[in-house]
Amino acid sequence: MADKPTFIDVADSFLEFIDGAMLVAHNATFDLGVIQDSTWAAGLPCPRLRFGCTLLLARRHYDLPSYTLDVVAEAAGVRLDRHHDALSDARAAAEVLLRIAQDCGTSSVNETFALHGVALGWSRGPDAAPCRVVGRSRWERSTPGQDVPAPSTLW
Repeated sequence: MADKPTFIDVADSFLEFIDGAMLVAHNATFDLGVIQDSTWAAGLPCPRLRFGCTLLLARRHYDLPSYTLDVVAEAAGVRLDRHHDALSDARAAAEVLLRIAQDCGTSSVNETFALHGVALGWSRGPDAAPCRVVGRSRWERSTPGQDVPAPSTLW
């Protein structure tokens, strides 16, 4: 790990990459805390971010014994190569979102979260709020079957 770049080394390109993007993560509050702490530690302002949480979404979509990313990914038919590896977890969370959208026939992140009664969050600003349950889900939770086709991918 000593040969890997530090956050300060990649901060400019990372912040440019996420500028204006909607972020989606499994347990997004944790990931947003890491981004906030890293930017502040580097002496940089933390950007205002719009975000969604696949943990909350999965709890509204599936009936599972656990909602850890590995369990949710398996239920969604999503490959998770190296659980707790940042890139692997990010890809799995993105594909979980795609699978849930595909199951529901929704065509956007906003529509998918709204169908499940989950509001997207804002990391800061006058309307700062976590991604949270705000209403009833219009989706009847399901127990995933064995034969789940692969979701479309983002890359």
